[in-house]
Amino acid sequence: MNVRILDYDEVINELEKIGCNPYFSKQDFYDTEFDNIKIPYYIYGKGDNHIIVVGGTHGSEIISVDFVLRLMQDLAFTKRFYDDFTFHFIPLLNPEGYIISTSMIKGILNKNASEKEIIDASLKYYLRYKKDDELSKNYNSIKNIKLHQQMFDNTSYKNIPDKYLNLKENVRKICENNKEIPMGSLVVWRGNGLGIETNRDNKYVQWLDLVKSGVKKYGSNRYNNIPDLVEGPLGKICVDLNDLDKHTKENTFLLNLIKKIYDSGKYAGMYIYHGTGGEIFYKICPDLIGEVIDINNASKYVQINKKIALNYSENTKYKTKKFEKNGYKLVENPNLIGMDELLRAMYPAVLLIELSYMGGNPLGPYADKDNNYIPTIEYNIKAFYSSIIINKSLKNEYKDLFNKKTK
Repeated sequence: MNVRILDYDEVINELEKIGCNPYFSKQDFYDTEFDNIKIPYYIYGKGDNHIIVVGGTHGSEIISVDFVLRLMQDLAFTKRFYDDFTFHFIPLLNPEGYIISTSMIKGILNKNASEKEIIDASLKYYLRYKKDDELSKNYNSIKNIKLHQQMFDNTSYKNIPDKYLNLKENVRKICENNKEIPMGSLVVWRGNGLGIETNRDNKYVQWLDLVKSGVKKYGSNRYNNIPDLVEGPLGKICVDLNDLDKHTKENTFLLNLIKKIYDSGKYAGMYIYHGTGGEIFYKICPDLIGEVIDINNASKYVQINKKIALNYSENTKYKTKKFEKNGYKLVENPNLIGMDELLRAMYPAVLLIELSYMGGNPLGPYADKDNNYIPTIEYNIKAFYSSIIINKSLKNEYKDLFNKKTK
């Protein structure tokens, strides 16, 4: 397995190859805001247990896109679970953000970069990113140059290809309208082309009071020199105070899809993959209990989620020459209220999985091929295959929660 960093066109090319496999079917792609950029969507299988798999919620979490592609390729090769499950693959929910982040990476690594060049640049980035986290503990460091950003000082909106001219122009406007956006910070672009953080697309989001009050806020740790709550690398909150139920195009697509599958009576779960942390979010934020879900169902949803999460965690234990990992940590106290938390309160069996034990989006996960990159891909495929069996069992056990038609 080679280390690779794919741009958007390369992702689409990989998907076209997978789509030629008779076991996969390409679905209608959904338009985003700019330049006819589309959200890819593929289906695999013909079973009655439908699972949704999502990567690329955040533009800079490119390992999540890579993982979902690898999972799809493995299924195309092995033909596993075809008769028993139907998988809905959205490998790149936020293509605009992905284009922005990978355009910066291609600004320091050309298209023909060797595997060694990719790994070396990723290790350099990972070490600088770690150092920036250490330095950020000193509040005065907010004004300091960030070492990981320094690697990308010679990149800007100009690195976005001209074929995405409207996207490029909007990023230029965002950067020129907010002079506080540091040089070299576009590589960590989370949100979409509007500078909206798609995972904050939730009217219950905890930052809403800050938005209303106009309080200035910066990112945490190594991002503490990047303005938060506004259009830019970290992304503003997508909350229209005049229409609290309005969502980004990315999330409109996702919400419509999960509702359609759930209403069909065939829904069995959802796996949302993010970039780094080696963690599984399975609990429901307390603020959503009573608002979105009643306390009785919330308790049942958490029981369901925990059973799947425990199985998943068990299968992400591994030992290499450098590391021994104990399995992904189950996050007991989620303190963010993002779109994934909202989905966990709306539907059973929704997990958010932070993939790489090595941090440092977007490049950190690629810094150690044998001890991090390959195990991340291989053990998560194993964990996914094992955990969906639990999904199927729980769907049968909790028919009233999984199947709208039984209510």
